[in-house]
Formats: sequence, structure tokens, C-alpha cells
Amino acid sequence: MNDLQQAIEKICDNRIKEEVSARDLRIEELEKEIKYLKVLIDNLSNTNKKVDKEKLNMKESTAYLGYKSYNTLSSRIGTEGFPKRYEDGGKVYFLKEELDAWIVTLKSKE
Repeated sequence: MNDLQQAIEKICDNRIKEEVSARDLRIEELEKEIKYLKVLIDNLSNTNKKVDKEKLNMKESTAYLGYKSYNTLSSRIGTEGFPKRYEDGGKVYFLKEELDAWIVTLKSKE
């Protein structure tokens, strides 16, 4: 009976150790995810507040114009119908799809 009791205790101890190890691994994974999210939040916090961060973080979806180009273009054709602009450090950004749609509209008016 004593051997049986020791065997059961050993099995229970091993099972507890396995569960604790699995829990510790999951905690480590969650801590890594939290660190990543904190870095992401810091990066977003450090971006210029004037910029729509969610849209401009995907550089593939933005088009850039310098202020000089923007001012020249807007003085020639006006700003009516211009897509929404986002300003950041001397640059004017537009969402490419909106800018492309606006250009198509201009061409159709010609």
C-alpha cells in the first residue's frame, strides 16, 4: 500500500509540475506580447498628433506632396474636391486611393 501511495504521489507531483511549466510558458508568451504592445503604443504616442496615425502607419496607402507642390497645385486648380490631407513635418499626405479618385475626377472634367 505504501508503494502504491508513493506511486500516486509521484504521478500527481509530475502532473502538477507539467501544469506549472505550461502555465509559466504561457505567462512568458503573454509578457512578450505585452512588451510588444507597449512598444507599439509608444511608437503611436510619439507620432505627430496632427497625423491620422492609423492610416499613415501603412505607408503603402499614402501619397506624399511637399508643401510647395501642394500650394502650386492648389493655387492652379483650387482646393475644392481635394481629398482629405494629413500634415506632418512640412509634408502633406493623402490616402492614395482618395488622391487617385480625385485625379480621375479632374481628368474627366477636362
